[in-house]
Amino acid sequence: MKLSTFAVILATCLFNLFLWDLSNKPVDLDGSTYPVASISLNPYQRYQDPFGGHTPTLEDMTRDVELLVGKTKAIRLYSAREGLDKVTELAAKHRIAITGGAWLDHRLENNRLELDSLIAMAKKFKNVKRALVGNETQLHGAVPYELLISYLDEARRSLNIPVSTAEPWDYWLEHPELAKHVDFIAIHVLPYWVDVPAQSETGESAVEYVLKRYEAVKRAFPQKHVVISETGWPS
Repeated sequence: MKLSTFAVILATCLFNLFLWDLSNKPVDLDGSTYPVASISLNPYQRYQDPFGGHTPTLEDMTRDVELLVGKTKAIRLYSAREGLDKVTELAAKHRIAITGGAWLDHRLENNRLELDSLIAMAKKFKNVKRALVGNETQLHGAVPYELLISYLDEARRSLNIPVSTAEPWDYWLEHPELAKHVDFIAIHVLPYWVDVPAQSETGESAVEYVLKRYEAVKRAFPQKHVVISETGWPS
């Protein structure tokens, strides 16, 4: 690569970083109050990951839950395996509700373990108030649609709490038939990923974007409770 070409590429990258930084300045949420309705929690610590067999210790999970005491009424989990049901047990001591989760992907044996673990956790702990079977599996093509339906139907037969699956808000509007297999609609609304700024003096802000998409889904499914299962802004 010629030096001049490299310089152009470098200058372009730096300019893009400058524009990104300019439009994504940190925002102080002076108007926020605690506790918030719910917080999504991934208890894996730095250098831990579920695929490498490095799982959080009880001390890790205890520290995370204690940090959230008084700041949230509920915690959403993405799995009940590898000891993560301990988060539910710890949360119960502080009267924090749990939305349990089963992480589904192309690994069928793992899916079986995930679903069984979620069902077992929900039956064991009274603070598990909702269950989410799969997270953006249809957006990413991780699980065939009919297989997801079978998992949802099984979970609904097995549990006496509301069951759903989590997908971006627009997926539900484009595939309304999925609503027949859930008890509530769980949507992800993430303005950051569609270049909507946190604050804007001329156009739509992140909060306005979230509320408008939430209302659009509510209008589309008037007989279903709609829950924002993921939203927020990276810091």
